[in-house]
Amino acid sequence: MKYVRRSLLQLFLVLSLLAAGGAAGADVASRSPVQAAEEIGHRQQDVENDPELYLQLIAGMQEKNLYFASMAHLDAFDRRWPGNPRAALMRADALRETAYFDRARAIYRSLLQGEQSAGAYHGLGIIAGHQGERQVALEMLGKANQLAPTNVAILNDLGYLQLLDGRLEDARLSLHKAAELDQRNARVGSNLALLYLLDDKVERALGIMKWYQLPEKNRQEVFRMARELKGSATNPGQESVEFDANGQKIDKVEGLSLRLQK
Repeated sequence: MKYVRRSLLQLFLVLSLLAAGGAAGADVASRSPVQAAEEIGHRQQDVENDPELYLQLIAGMQEKNLYFASMAHLDAFDRRWPGNPRAALMRADALRETAYFDRARAIYRSLLQGEQSAGAYHGLGIIAGHQGERQVALEMLGKANQLAPTNVAILNDLGYLQLLDGRLEDARLSLHKAAELDQRNARVGSNLALLYLLDDKVERALGIMKWYQLPEKNRQEVFRMARELKGSATNPGQESVEFDANGQKIDKVEGLSLRLQK
């Protein structure tokens, strides 16, 4: 069993290094099998003795949406270093992203008074948003923002929910903070473009899409969301003027059901 665990850890390290796409991954990929094996062996020793490094590697898996695999490694982590609050938050995030909302919520609530409280409020806000409890979500994300005012992910999610709630000025403040903190974050760019479409500033929105180099698929989605939100805000009998994916005016938009971005 010990050999099996060691082999799995070696595989995990190989995948993490190669998938990184940066200097470390490219360096390992360019080495001979013997050199690569030696590197993995060194990193394995580091992981077995460094909880911070192990959590960094697990976080890398979550960034690639490997949430179930990350939970398996969190199980292994907890056996070696039980009671780590950051590991608990990462487990709650993985459970949330795999739709185990009740389990995630329970962990988040257990972290509200500790060092991971901002992340816990953030997670509770996302769950509330997914379940249609927008005002609860705004309250939770507002508390998360108070605890971690420079966290880009929190600012972006708060800004998006403020857009859905029709609070354009609040959303503008949140999203511009996020944009200046992380000037190449495509999610922030998408939401900024959506903000300006909702504010009928199409040229500004197109300029933002160009700056963030949003792919055509993402641009189509931003315009679709703008049509959806503007359509839902139109009074009965009032004709709305909307725009297509090229910024050209169209006459009418069919109503679509709203959904919260992940």
